Amino acid sequence: MILGTHNSATGGKLPWRLRPLAWVINPTSKCQDKSIDEQLRDGVKLFNLQVA
Repeated sequence: MILGTHNSATGGKLPWRLRPLAWVINPTSKCQDKSIDEQLRDGVKLFNLQVA
């Protein structure tokens, strides 16, 4: 089995300019609790990165 994550980059820390909006962003668009590095250490091999 190959592990993959959806919206993989949402577990990282928000950029400083978006932190005041964390109360809106985190509950509505955060799919991961771990950063990309932590996901790699846990064995994830496939990442879904949605870049806007």
